[in-house]
Amino acid sequence: MIRLSFAARLAIIVVFSLLAMQLIAILVFFAQRSRDTQTGFRLPFPDQVAAIVELIEAAGGEGDERSKVLRALNNTNFRVHIKRGKPQMPSPEGWARMEYVEMVLKSYLVDLGERDVAVFIEAVHGPLMWQRPLSYVSSAAIEVQVGLKTGEMLVIHTKGVVAPTIFGVPLGFFAGVLGFAISVLTIWIVRREAKPLRQLVRSVDAMELSTHTTPIAPAPRSAPEIQALIAAFNRLRERIAGLLKARMALVGGISHDLRTYATRLRLRAELIPDEREREKAVRDIDEMIALLDDALLAIREGKAARELELVDIGEVLRREVEDRRLQGAKVSLSTSWNEGQQVLGDALSLRRLIANVTDNAIIYGGIALIRAFSVEGEATIIIEDKGPGIKADLREQVMQPFVRLETSRSRKTGGAGLGLAIARNIAEAHGGKIAIGEASGGGAKVTITLPLFSLAAT
Repeated sequence: MIRLSFAARLAIIVVFSLLAMQLIAILVFFAQRSRDTQTGFRLPFPDQVAAIVELIEAAGGEGDERSKVLRALNNTNFRVHIKRGKPQMPSPEGWARMEYVEMVLKSYLVDLGERDVAVFIEAVHGPLMWQRPLSYVSSAAIEVQVGLKTGEMLVIHTKGVVAPTIFGVPLGFFAGVLGFAISVLTIWIVRREAKPLRQLVRSVDAMELSTHTTPIAPAPRSAPEIQALIAAFNRLRERIAGLLKARMALVGGISHDLRTYATRLRLRAELIPDEREREKAVRDIDEMIALLDDALLAIREGKAARELELVDIGEVLRREVEDRRLQGAKVSLSTSWNEGQQVLGDALSLRRLIANVTDNAIIYGGIALIRAFSVEGEATIIIEDKGPGIKADLREQVMQPFVRLETSRSRKTGGAGLGLAIARNIAEAHGGKIAIGEASGGGAKVTITLPLFSLAAT
């Protein structure tokens, strides 16, 4: 379904409003003429010709009555006379016959009986070439010839019937050009007024969840409603930044205090005489500290990369794969890009990104199959496994913090549900994205895209 922009919708409203005004003006004109002439909604010129024919024939043959009628009708721009013979082309040359107008005129004369009708228009031969195609809509001169019952021919020669002209061009043409110019000007003004709204949309899309915000520049020349909307959005950004800052302070304080207590517990756990119980206690405390670190990292990584440097993403992949192979995990890596592909970002965060997704594939799918390639300035890393996969309706949900598909919450069957959340935050902080799909073998497929560094982009 095509959705029109704000400017396009207002432009359509303006155009239809102009058309409606023209239609109303035409209806008012016909209604007024209908009251004045008591003839109903009839075209003025054909109706006038029919009345003249009826009046001339009612006046009888040659005599004073016909002369009076002719004197009453004739003026500078409207000449009526009677001649003998059949309809013929006026002289000199340069006239054209108007068959369509003849058909309309005959329909108005149908009550007066069958008769010969001919309508001619004088072609426009102005100094400009573009005037000539307008001959049939211009009314420089029109001659109407209607046969009378007496065998004579009524000739009506007039100017300005269709519309007044300027240089042989109807005023309606200039009115249309003026209307078009007004419409273009209106569209330009509407687009100018809508520009702050487009800037607001771009700012909303580019807004980062960080404690540092860049407000939208005010638009003092815009409408008060748009200025109020921009101001409201800037206040919203400030409130969001304040909430994020408070959340960071709260979580950081809790994490610091809990780490202090956890460190004390670990020291006390070393005093447990039973070696087996001591190892269990130490392991539980270490896992609790790791959970706190993961939770804090999941919150902090919503910001942009903390330390920017050029990172060889291929080297990061090779190191992570080698570490897991030394641990006995099944991991394969295939790359199809040139050596030295670099990403501008934080090296530790990027290693954490690859590690989290790879570890998930190993834990839940038994194997991690990694493929890496570059397309149009982006590094694409695909990590697949042989596990049960992730259902389509759960793929977005599992990338939220503390969400696990395995519901037992046991640390033996998985982590705290922060791995993919951290991975997504890191990818987005580096201008990339992460998506979950289905592998060809039925397992899960995680696709990571990161923008490669290039001098042209900077």
